[in-house]
Order: sequence, then C-alpha cells, then structure tokens
Amino acid sequence: MRSQFVLGAVALGALLCLPAVTQAQDYRLPPTPSETGEGIELTPWLRAKPFVRHTSYYTTNVDQAPNRRKDDDFTFATHMGMDLRAENDEGDSWFEAGYTLTSLLYAENGRYDTFEHRARYDFQLTASKVTFCSNGRAAWTITNSDPQFAGRTRNFGGNIFAGVDWDPTDVFGFRVDGDVGQVENFPRQLEPINNYQWRGGAFAVIKPNVDFDLQFEFGGQLRGFDYYDKDATNPDIDAGGVLAGVRVGTEIIQFEARGGIEFAWVSSRRSFPRSSSVPDPFYGNMSLTFTPIQTLTITGFASHELRYSGNGFFQRATTFGGTVEQRIPVVEGLRVFASANYNLQDGKRGNNLRTQSYLGGIGWEIVEYVEIGTQATYIRSSSRSGGFETFTAGGSITLKL
Repeated sequence: MRSQFVLGAVALGALLCLPAVTQAQDYRLPPTPSETGEGIELTPWLRAKPFVRHTSYYTTNVDQAPNRRKDDDFTFATHMGMDLRAENDEGDSWFEAGYTLTSLLYAENGRYDTFEHRARYDFQLTASKVTFCSNGRAAWTITNSDPQFAGRTRNFGGNIFAGVDWDPTDVFGFRVDGDVGQVENFPRQLEPINNYQWRGGAFAVIKPNVDFDLQFEFGGQLRGFDYYDKDATNPDIDAGGVLAGVRVGTEIIQFEARGGIEFAWVSSRRSFPRSSSVPDPFYGNMSLTFTPIQTLTITGFASHELRYSGNGFFQRATTFGGTVEQRIPVVEGLRVFASANYNLQDGKRGNNLRTQSYLGGIGWEIVEYVEIGTQATYIRSSSRSGGFETFTAGGSITLKL
C-alpha cells in the first residue's frame, strides 16, 4: 500500500503550454515556482530562487489502511531545492529548471521513511509566427523499508511534453503537441505493471478577431499505454480519436476545454480474453480560472478518459474539483484557501473506486522571505471491497529568497 501511495503521489502528467488551473497550495509538497518569489538576480536575464520548506503534521491513517486497522503517526517533511529562470526582455521566451530533495520522516513508523528527488523544466521559445514549448517532470522515490515488499522500494515516474504553434495569419494556425511518460517500480512484485504512455495530436487553430483571447481547435490524437515487463498480464491498449477544443481568456476568466470521441483497440492481448473488446469512450478535459475581484481566485477542472490500472484490464476515470483562494486585504500577505476533489475509477472486471479529498488552510507571508501556514486535509476512499479515511493537520514554514 505504501509504495503504491508514494508512486501515486509522484505520478506526473503533461502540462499544456497554455494557462493552466492552479491547484490549491499543499504545504506537504514542495513550493511551486509561483510560490518562491522573485529570487536572486544573477544576471539581468537569469534569476535563482533557493528555498527550504519544513512541515510537521499529524495523520490518523498513515498506511491508508481500512479503518479497523488504521495507524496514526506524526510526519516531518523537509523540502530543499532551487529554481532557475531565464527570460528575454519581451517575456515571450523563457527557460525554467528546478530540483528538490525531499525527506519524509515518521515518528513511529520509521520503516516508511522516504527520500524523493524531483526535477523539472519548462521552456518556451517564440520566434516570428512560431512558438515552441516543452516541459518535463521526473521523480525518484526511495522508501527505507516497506514490509509489504520485504525491503527497500524504489519508484520512478516521469513525463515530457512538447508542442509547436504556427500562426501563418492572425486568424488561422496549426498546433502539434505530444507527450511521453514512464512509471517504473523496483519491488519485484510490482514489475509486471511497469509501463510507458505516449500521446500525439495535430490541430487546426482558428482565432476570431475579437477584443479578447478566443481560440478554437479541431483535430485528432493517438495515444497508447504499454507494459514492457515480460511478466505483465494486462493488455497493451492504443486509442485514436477526433477532438475539438476551445480557449477563452479575459481579465476575469481563463477557460480551456478539449474533448471528443476515441476508438480504442488492444495491441497486445496477453491474458485479455479474445471475446472481450475495449470500450470507445468520450474523452475530454477542461480547466477554469475565475477572478471576479483582485483578491479572490476560483478555479475548477474536470476530465474523463479511458485509463489503465494494475488490478484490472482498463477503467473509465472521471475526475473533477476546484479551489478557492481569498487574500485578506487588511493584513498584507495573509490568505485563506480551500479545495475539493472527486475521482471515480470505473473498472472493467474490478471494483469501482471513489475517492474524495478536501483541503483547507491559511498562509501568511510575514516578511518577504518567510511564509508560515497551517492546513487540514481529509481523504475518503471507498469500493465494494472496503475503503479508508485519513485526516491530516499540521503547520509549515517556508524560507525563500
């Protein structure tokens, strides 16, 4: 359970080079680049942003085990890292890179002590009518000793995304993008679910001549999910579909959506019954950022797609949620934030899994380089075979330059 939880925590998805929904801050995780401030100016075009964050929190169910077997504990999370950012004077081309070393230490369950190495980059280059963008994320996790797998466990998750936009006219253009990801588990028992995923798409883009940012996309994509271990039993599955998308941007609203119909097929059956087929589901995702006043930000997101799991052939996954952040004008640097998320995994030949998570917190940048915060989270997961509940509460301090 613990190794699967850690792997899930570092699973990384592609990020489009478009305005994206900002998730609610979580002090158990490293600070994002937007949280680390302006940094230190090394040259007129290069800045360094070192940071340290320490969070101590109490968890009622550290194993995410069924309630009758749950075990509580105190966890001490320390994140140390640095971000680098270089950009041109116009601000339309930049490069960012970051690294974070994380230690998770447990007061009583020392066998779960974990170390994580996280690396990332974000890149955009704009030249004339062409914009190229790319980003990547990777995490390497080492857990001291997991009793479920009789020793130390190691997990790797990574993803690289790239896209090119070409606008030969102010109204019409093209977009090509794609990503590839890999998940690898080093406990022998989990090797059969080691996998890689890939996706590529091509779209025609229409930008009507209006007073705000409006963009329509029409095209298609191919994607696949493949196991590469010889002992894998689940099938390799590929899918192709026709998609359409829209983007709307104003001073108050940033909205994006892309959806369509996919047709999936089995590229390697292994133990998948020949009498069974893969469903052809609706595929789509959307994100929304709403800023009705300068101090209030509301975000939302939703997605539905065919996914795959280690305990079933495939599953339809539906996820939606939102965040709210309110800055308090009467106290400089003070804000409150909250989020709620819901995920339904509708498995083929398996249990449906429903997971709800809620987070609420307060953050205060007491001086320019120091932020303190407190938060509480609640997670509830259920299926026909059982479920668990976890409540977490704690405080944090972040030092940044």
